[in-house]
Amino acid sequence: MARSQEDWAALILKHAHGITSIASKDDLDEYTLVKMHVHAEENFTDYTLWLLFKEEFKNFNESTFNDLRADIKVKLRTHLLQRGVYINKPSARPQHSLGAALHDVLLEQQPHDWTDAELTAALKEVPSMITVALKDRLNLTKDQLRTKAPSLPNSSPPVSPKLPPPPEGPPPPPPPLPPPDEDFSYERFQDLRNQMKWLEQIFKLKPEELIRTPDGLDYTKQATTVAKIYIDAQKSTTNASEHRRRLQRRRCLLTPVDFLPEPHCLHSLAIDAT
Repeated sequence: MARSQEDWAALILKHAHGITSIASKDDLDEYTLVKMHVHAEENFTDYTLWLLFKEEFKNFNESTFNDLRADIKVKLRTHLLQRGVYINKPSARPQHSLGAALHDVLLEQQPHDWTDAELTAALKEVPSMITVALKDRLNLTKDQLRTKAPSLPNSSPPVSPKLPPPPEGPPPPPPPLPPPDEDFSYERFQDLRNQMKWLEQIFKLKPEELIRTPDGLDYTKQATTVAKIYIDAQKSTTNASEHRRRLQRRRCLLTPVDFLPEPHCLHSLAIDAT
């Protein structure tokens, strides 16, 4: 029958100052159950529980532990084992009873240092460990040992490729510059550029009428403009017409057209148009 909180409180108060080895077996059993209940309620583990167990059961000897009820002895061992206090297994050869295994903890000067094999064996007896000191050696659920990451083989640093040695002696001279174009000079370029601006101002050409395509295949607007100029020139004096014709011939020279019409052809076109 499960005890209520009031029952547990009364029992804790009753056994607050320990117990002697001459107590009755029922009192020994009751005392052990009360102490296990307090450990679980306060969540004592590892070194703290080891110290507390030695203090609370200091009046017990091997015979006293053997006098405990069998199921309580098993519960006490599992209780301590699960909370990080190592209890050796009892064995028949040589004779080492469960009471003797519990009494061995009272004889320890330092807490037992768990090995991986002992942790693995304990996890076969309890569903999971309740521990703080051993958590770094267990997985997140504390029911298995933590898997160790495989060590990487020692790898040498990458070797940088060897560069060819620098040439000996002075550096070679730079390659000679190509010969300048005899048909082109900066003065010639400026002269052509000024003539183009002058023609655009004289004939009031709009920017959209000046087609500058890289392949030079479409010059419809330029040809139309040239024809219109010669048609208008026929309406003026002969000297003015001749002057305009010379200007248009110069403009044709500046236009990248493969075929350059002769002035008399444009002149005939102007006469036919009138």
